[in-house]
Parts: sequence; C-alpha cells; structure tokens
Amino acid sequence: MKRWKSILLVIALGAATWIADSLIDALLFRERTITSQIFIPAPHEIWMRFLIWGGILLLLHIRFTVAARRAAEQAITESEERYRILFDNAHDMIQSVAPDGRFIFVNPAWLKILGYTPEDLKAVAIFDILHPDNKQHCMEIFKRVMSGENVDNIETTFIAKDGRFIDVEGSVSAKMSGETAVAAEGIFRDITRRKKAEEQLKNLLRDVTRAKTEWEMTFDNSMEIILLLDKDLNITRYNKRFTDFVGLPPQELLGRKCYDFFTCNPAETGHCLGKIHDGELREWTEVKTNSGHWFYISHCPIIDEKGEFLHSIVIAADVTSLKNTQQRLQASEEELDSLFINFVKVMVNALDAKSPWTKGHSERVANYAEQIAEEMGLAEDDIKDIRLSGLLHDIGKIGTYDYLLDKPSKLTEEEFDAVKKHPVQGAAILKEIKQLKNIIPLIKYHHERVDGKGYPEGLRGERIPLCARILHVADSFDSMTADRPYRPSPGKEYAISELKRCNGTRFDPRVVEAFLKVISRL
Repeated sequence: MKRWKSILLVIALGAATWIADSLIDALLFRERTITSQIFIPAPHEIWMRFLIWGGILLLLHIRFTVAARRAAEQAITESEERYRILFDNAHDMIQSVAPDGRFIFVNPAWLKILGYTPEDLKAVAIFDILHPDNKQHCMEIFKRVMSGENVDNIETTFIAKDGRFIDVEGSVSAKMSGETAVAAEGIFRDITRRKKAEEQLKNLLRDVTRAKTEWEMTFDNSMEIILLLDKDLNITRYNKRFTDFVGLPPQELLGRKCYDFFTCNPAETGHCLGKIHDGELREWTEVKTNSGHWFYISHCPIIDEKGEFLHSIVIAADVTSLKNTQQRLQASEEELDSLFINFVKVMVNALDAKSPWTKGHSERVANYAEQIAEEMGLAEDDIKDIRLSGLLHDIGKIGTYDYLLDKPSKLTEEEFDAVKKHPVQGAAILKEIKQLKNIIPLIKYHHERVDGKGYPEGLRGERIPLCARILHVADSFDSMTADRPYRPSPGKEYAISELKRCNGTRFDPRVVEAFLKVISRL
C-alpha cells in the first residue's frame, strides 16, 4: 500500500512540475501558448522539466531515507532498552561465557543468587562454579555448544560464593560469528527449593510405600477378620483370614453384604452387626453368628464433615474356642457352687439335728433374710451372701453343750453367756474358708442391736453391717414363732408385735418395715 502511495505521489509531483513549468514559460516568458507548452514542449524544456523533477525526487528520497533510518535507530534503541529491562529484572540467571570459560557478562539475578560481585568475575571462570560431581558432564556440554550445538534441559549444580550448592536447570546456545562460536549463552533457573521438595516428596512416597506395604502385610496376615465396608455395608476389601473363614473364592466376596456372613442373633447377644450403619456398634462387642461362631467385633466408622456415615472398618476376632471354654468353666463353677451349697446344707442339717427344737430353723431364717433383702432392693451378690449367712448363722453352736440347747427351763446367766459365744465361735470356724469371707461379719454380728446393747461387741446403728441387721430380724422372728423346750410358740402375732415394739432399739426400722411387707404376703 505504501509503495502505491509513493508511486502516485511521484506521478502527482511530476505532473504538477510539468504543468507549472508550462504555465511559467507561456505566461511569464511568452513562449508559445499554454497548450503547446504542455503537450508539445521544446526539447530543452523537456530536459529542464525532467531535471527539476529529478531534483524533487532526489530530495524526497533523501528525506524518506533519513526518516527510515531514524525510525530504525529508534526501534533498535527501544528494543535494546526492552532487552536491558528484561536482562536486569529477570529472575532467572543469564550468562555469556567466552570459549576459554571466562564470563563475558551476567545479569543481576545471577550475581544475587550466587553471591558474586562484578569484580569477582574477573578471577572466576565457569568451571570454578560447577559442582565436582557435575563438572565433567558440564564440560562435555560446553564443548558441544562451542562446536555450534544448542543444548536444552540441562540440570546441574552451581557453587555459590559462600559455598552453598544451588541446583539449576536451563539451556545453553552458541553465539555465532560466521561459522565460529564466540560465546556460550545460557539461561538458568534456581530449582533448589523444587529439588528439596522433590526429595521430600520422594522420601514421603518411600515412607508411604513402606507404610502401605507394612499395612498390607498386617492386613493380609492378621489373625482377626478385617473387612472394609462402604456406606451400604457392601464388602469392598477383606483379608485372607476372612476367605479362610467363609470358605468361598474371592470373586464371590466383593460387593456382598457383610450380614450375608455375620448374621447375628439379637435374642442371644442383644447386638446386630447391622447397627454399625447407625454408629451404635463402636466398641468391642460380643456376638454370635447363626453358624454358631462367637466373635468379638470392633467397628470403626468413617464419617464426612457433615457427620454422615461413609465407610467403616470392622475387625472380628473369633473367640468361639474361648467362649466354649468359658461356658464349660461357668458350668463347672455352677456345679461347684451347687456342691458347696449342698455341703453347707449338710452342715446345717447336722447342726439342726443336735436338737429337735432347732430343726429347720436355719433354712427358715435364710428364707426370711433373703426375702427382706429382695424387698429392700439389695444387689444380687448381697442377697446371695445373706442367704448363705442365714444358713450358717448358728454354726458356732456346734461348740455349745447339747444340754443347754435342750434345757427345759430358763438358762442361768452363766449358761446364757456360754450360748452368747456362738457368733464369735461361728466366725472362727469359717475364717479359713476364703469363699465365705464376705459372710463372716454377718455371722459374727447377727445378734448386735441398733441401740448398742447387743453382743458380742455392742456395736450401734450403722456400724452394724446392714445384712447383719437383716439377719437379726429374721432370726428373732423365727425364734419367737418356734417352740422351745422351756416354752411353747407365742405365735406369729406376738412376734410381729415384738418387732414393732422393739423397732429402733433392738431392730433397724428400715429392716422391720421391709419384713412386715414380706410377712403380709406370706
């Protein structure tokens, strides 16, 4: 477009010059007419006009040439300024190295990163800043560049002035003068942080890989069954112990529901593995499957930030053998307990057989005491102890003379003192039997009174064990309603009236209140 404009301009100037000269010759110098001057000029006029036209063209050419040169110089200046700005402000290191290894120039980033000054570069060559491990490789690259080859993706390590190692990556190209390389110009980026991050990542990956391997070894070789379940309780992963337990090939396990293999019986265990969806089954829980196996199951739910169930880990330890052993031991303990109770009854029967007046007394006292304890809401172990103490409460009378038990008249003070020794004697008889250690205080203190006038130690109120206070009421009631060699039975109503009369002195009011409720139901 500019070329056509120039051509049109030249034509216009030529035409204007031709017409102007014709007008001047015709009007000013009176040489022929205007028409003849324009269309049929004299030869010397033609040469003159072309000479003027050529001068004008020469002047235009000179003007355009100067303008173009100035524009080119301005462009070069602007380009150099942009290059200088980029060179000075670049974050990457830029360097130019002569064939002998000396630095021709470096940018400010190069000096800043490596810690050198421009003065230092007069005594430093490229080979002086290369790490010994990389020097040979870099020298080979330098030779290739100086032979005219460009090399990209170079990784090496520079040595800073203070001795620090700077990992860099970049590229180097040859600066050519004709067929000869006169410099190796390179641009490098500091990748020290990236290399450290890569090393850290590498170490992390190594640790993760090792942890994964260790976890898989633990997972696959665990003696417990381990299942990974999704939110719908589908099995997503399992260990070898599980395949051994179910006896099915792996292709038949993935995607199956966990309760296909662990169908718990809530009637027996009170738990169902399906409860894990609601997060109820969190701790170790004992369950029994329909196959008859017992397991301790632990469930670890994995929830999202909204608290919704996503996945879970279930660990099931097969304790069938342990449970069966436990049940056998429990059966053995129950058998031993039954044997022990029968032995106690034999001892009690032997004691009651000493006198026809005391026959059945221990069994009745045990029944009364047990019902009082139940009415008062005592714990099961306490009820068990109080029944046993009721059976054995008079065991100390084994050491009492038979004639005192059968004497038809009232006992003398000396005789009564002998009989009063039976609680302490009973405790002494039983003290070596460790299974009876809990009932020894009950036997020893079953004749203590809440007003402190009982025996053998005169204990008062709450210092007397509660179960001993219960035993005292039961023993007293049965004694008052039974025949004795020195008197007939006063009757049930008399015994009740005595309990009420001595309530708060001989007897604990709470025990009397509970016993009266028991008596009303008999």
